[in-house]
Amino acid sequence: MVETLDIEATSQALHTLGRQTSLLPEHPAIAVEGRLQRMLEALERLEEGQRVTNQILTRLENRIVTLQRIPSTR
Repeated sequence: MVETLDIEATSQALHTLGRQTSLLPEHPAIAVEGRLQRMLEALERLEEGQRVTNQILTRLENRIVTLQRIPSTR
């Protein structure tokens, strides 16, 4: 069975670990935390972009439906 990774929880756990221990900044766990944080931020930007795109598509669909209801004058 494939396990899913909760990126936000993992990032927070690694961040907390880095603050609570005397690990060196170049320790792999700290490097992973930074990469996970950047990935999380990128995912959040993608989700926002998807939300905006969905809003635009909804407006376009509504406009098309409205235009289809207007009788043609040709």
